[in-house]
Amino acid sequence: ATWERLHIGSAVHWTRFLVPSSPAARVPALLGNGNVYELHVDLMAKGLATRFPGLDETGYARLVLNPARREFYGGSVVEHRREGWFGFTVEEVASGPVDAHDVDIVRQALAALVTFAPLTFEPTPEQAARGMGVVRTDGDPDYEAYSRATAFGRVRRVDPDHLPDDLGPSDVVLLGAAPYDLSAPVAAIVTGTRTAELSHLNVRSAARGTPSCFVKDADARLTPWEGRVVRITCGEAGLEVAAATDVELARWLTARRPAPVGIARPASGGGIVGLLELPTQSVEDRATGLSRYGSKGRNYAVLAQRVSVDWTYDGLLVPFAPYLAFMAEDRPAGSFAKRAVTASALVGAPRTAALQLLRDDIERASPDPAFVAELSRRVAQTLGPTTMVRFRSSSNAEDDLRFSAAGLYTSTSVCIADDRDGDDVGPSACDAGTDRERGVARGLTRVWASLWADRAVAEREWYGIPADAVAMGILVDPRAADERANIVAFTGLPNGRPGDPRAVLVEAQAGEAEVVSTDPGVWPEQVVLPATGGVQRISRSSLAAEVLSDAQLKTLADRLATIEAVYPVDDPAPAGHDVVLDTEWKVLADGRLVVKQVRPFLR
Repeated sequence: ATWERLHIGSAVHWTRFLVPSSPAARVPALLGNGNVYELHVDLMAKGLATRFPGLDETGYARLVLNPARREFYGGSVVEHRREGWFGFTVEEVASGPVDAHDVDIVRQALAALVTFAPLTFEPTPEQAARGMGVVRTDGDPDYEAYSRATAFGRVRRVDPDHLPDDLGPSDVVLLGAAPYDLSAPVAAIVTGTRTAELSHLNVRSAARGTPSCFVKDADARLTPWEGRVVRITCGEAGLEVAAATDVELARWLTARRPAPVGIARPASGGGIVGLLELPTQSVEDRATGLSRYGSKGRNYAVLAQRVSVDWTYDGLLVPFAPYLAFMAEDRPAGSFAKRAVTASALVGAPRTAALQLLRDDIERASPDPAFVAELSRRVAQTLGPTTMVRFRSSSNAEDDLRFSAAGLYTSTSVCIADDRDGDDVGPSACDAGTDRERGVARGLTRVWASLWADRAVAEREWYGIPADAVAMGILVDPRAADERANIVAFTGLPNGRPGDPRAVLVEAQAGEAEVVSTDPGVWPEQVVLPATGGVQRISRSSLAAEVLSDAQLKTLADRLATIEAVYPVDDPAPAGHDVVLDTEWKVLADGRLVVKQVRPFLR
């Protein structure tokens, strides 16, 4: 009964733990309430604030991840209900690995708490490679190709916990663990842990035609090449590395650099509109929608108007106009005259510090109060004042045939009631588990500032998109809670993947864990749905024995076929290419299958 109160997730039940590593530890072994404290640092800094006053993420890393100063071990307990056992993980970073002795301490402490089922250590691939435990999967592959291609570059070993700011298109990046993202486009990515083939990072690699793959012995294979120029191939059969020259690298970079991508210039017209209100019937209508509301919002409106209402969320589109007006405002004396001028001057290195200053300036400033009030009114009217909603980025430089931009920008949660409660003290009125208020002005500036994230500026520069040509709109829709699964599905096999190109590729992850941005050592369920019918299960999720049933996969395949038939792609594919659709879905807490995004992908 206690476990049922503590765990989170629907398809997979889990929560976090703390276990003392020292007799002087300030609290005993405990399981956190996942419904109240989402992160370890929240559990310690908020739930145990009197024991850990003023604790931040740096302090947490020192207490839990630093072996020299470790006071606790942290990790997760996961229920494998069908099989009747519990697993546990133990967190580590490259600079603070754990060993078998550490795992035994954790095992003994947790065994006193989880007394009602067998308890088994579930190591990450790096831990398993050191002989620590047995991973429970369908198999532990030595290699997986995510973007099958060949590149030239200089091998560079990178710590995924401390990513450098100066990554660039000539770097072959070697990472011990798959990162959430990188700060710039690179020549190739080789990781020592499995990840999602359809993650944002790998989708952008595929769109650029640059290789990305997992190799179990990545360090042993590539460390001897560190600092040297190589020709590298992530092929279907395995990784190939050979010596190359600076001349070959220069030629490859010249050949690979894309022609400048022209994007729709932002227009200042349009007001806040509902998804079903935006004109989308003609090519001209859709072009106007893109120039006023951005790709993500326009695309979702196009989709919502052509499929069953049960398949999509209700929502609103916020135009570019308030962003453009905000960026044109005069700034304080002694600064750049206008934010827009600052942004246009940022292309070219060094720029990391300048971009941070620009983002800070945007997030600290106040948008037009009249617009904030109108947006609050419309969101409350459409979705309800106590519904936690998502402000999702919708720029004119994303979700395009020539420029995917998957995952480059930021989305955030917003609660209208937080602006109406007369204070700025949390928790949020829309979610008691969210300790801070999530007002409309904060949501706007956070999404607007993400247009100037380091990785976004670097990616746009690689594609030749001028800084003064971009703008940010917003798609507003409800935030899902307690979803059963997150899904990415392509309506055809992506670049280089063998098999029938008409087959559907699906990656799904259990509960609220995402496919598009995965944690190190976590990978999704992967399934291929042949055009002739049936289900080919390629690999299991690291979190669940089965994420989607055959019946759910059949429903997904049917809906994808409908979307492919009704969704208009206005830009023609260049010779030698075709277009498939990259879609994202959720299985909600009530079991409904809902599509949350669609973008064309040039194959």
